[in-house]
Amino acid sequence: MDQSTAPPVASHSAEKAFSTREEFQANCRDSTMARKPGDPDFVLQYKGCNLVFPFLLSVPEFETFEANEGDVCVATFPKTGQTLMSAIALMVLSDGDVTPLQTGSPLKLKVPYLEMAFPRDGKWDEPIYPVQHLKTIAGPRIYGTHVNANALPAQLLQTAKILYVYRNPKDTVVSLFHFMVSGHRAFGFNGSLADAVEMLLHDQCLFAPFFEHLESFWKLRHQPNIHFVSFEEILNDPRTAIRNVGAFLGRNLNESQLSSIMHHCSFDQMKNNKLADFSEFETIGFIDPKVTPFMRAGKIGNWKKHLTVEMSEKIDAWVNLNFEQRPGLAGLTFQYEPAKNA
Repeated sequence: MDQSTAPPVASHSAEKAFSTREEFQANCRDSTMARKPGDPDFVLQYKGCNLVFPFLLSVPEFETFEANEGDVCVATFPKTGQTLMSAIALMVLSDGDVTPLQTGSPLKLKVPYLEMAFPRDGKWDEPIYPVQHLKTIAGPRIYGTHVNANALPAQLLQTAKILYVYRNPKDTVVSLFHFMVSGHRAFGFNGSLADAVEMLLHDQCLFAPFFEHLESFWKLRHQPNIHFVSFEEILNDPRTAIRNVGAFLGRNLNESQLSSIMHHCSFDQMKNNKLADFSEFETIGFIDPKVTPFMRAGKIGNWKKHLTVEMSEKIDAWVNLNFEQRPGLAGLTFQYEPAKNA
């Protein structure tokens, strides 16, 4: 991909672009979620994917979405590397320039989710859909998604350049638990870590089933428009991982550009960047960073500080069962411990 066909780095997050976080917050004011767990329309089973309110509202919008030639789509299960890969992709497409991460609108608005919906003036009767504005952009675009491959438009799977990131399920569930606790107003979750583990194992959490999500993209990994990488691989060797992303996106990055991306997309830099730490969602009631920050640990093996032996063994049994029952996952592995040379 040459410079002339690179996706725009300006935000494109609704019917119009929000140029600043303040403008976003003014339009998407704090609201009380109109649906709660237990309500019949709180969750929708959509093509093998759990869509909860408000994401389920966007189905008519994103199922008619068509990818443009040159589009970049960052696809992940929740809390497995979406924010990190979005930042990397944005900087790669800018040839290592950090400007997109440090100016303008927040990262989550520059790389909007296809399935996201925001309250308009505190109400949900006419939500703001990021995908509506994406549809108005004629050239290449960059966006993200948490839905599995089966739930995405078939045309997108063949046309967009898809960056898929996965993560070991133990670190995933710990990170997802903290996110759901922080977002208790949005998700209605007030349970324990043990409850979150059970939700993951019984396909009841956001965008579950986990293995359905993973397998749906794993079986497409040999397509030339799909780049498959683990969160752990990125942390183990960020320079190589970023170089590979660059090559996939048509960017031959030099050492200086690689170093810039490595530095500005590191956990410490992202955590202290108000345009990358998800904090703009605090004022609309989506998360409460005082409960737990969105950028919390960003490490391999953090699960060992949180999961009990019983929880860990339950996950092991569940993983083994899924690998036995899903031959399509052959060749895929999880890394649960930091690399010895890390």
